[in-house]
Amino acid sequence: MTGVRWTPSVESLVIAHDHAVGGDYPDHFDGGRSTRAKQRRDNFAGKLGEAVVSEWLDSMCVPHDWDAFEDAPWAADISLYGLTIDVKARYPWTAPNGLPDLPITSSRCAPDLYVLVETSPGADGWTTTIVGWISYDEARRVWRDVDYYHTANKEVRRSALHTPSSLLDGLVSLSNTAQDGQTAPRAEA
Repeated sequence: MTGVRWTPSVESLVIAHDHAVGGDYPDHFDGGRSTRAKQRRDNFAGKLGEAVVSEWLDSMCVPHDWDAFEDAPWAADISLYGLTIDVKARYPWTAPNGLPDLPITSSRCAPDLYVLVETSPGADGWTTTIVGWISYDEARRVWRDVDYYHTANKEVRRSALHTPSSLLDGLVSLSNTAQDGQTAPRAEA
């Protein structure tokens, strides 16, 4: 799958840095397995991933809402056309083959779409790749159970993701089902 390589703006890097530095990192997070430095690094990657997706949508003139300073983990990262998007950012080295899959945290409210972004530091600064996207309903059909620090979560293989370039077509069909700014209806389990 070919993703969209994106160089984050200086503004996005500053927002991600400030978010990571300003975060509250308790010792008991993840059962005490994550150091504060790792938590900061992960929060930086997450906010940078959100910023990159927002910049990419801006480049295509797609109106959306991204609150760069929002810090509620249960809220949508990005909203557009009545749909909610949860951006998941991962480092390539988090997977044995260097190609991380899309993690889905079960403690969050279910969004309409998930977007996977890879972030990594390079010699010329941070590089990112928008890997792909998948709807919640599609993810439910293909996800598998995984164990992250003894927390029940799901994971979707990256091969199940749609290419970033197909996102606009997917938005049209999904947003047509959303009414009055509410999220699109989902099939019952």
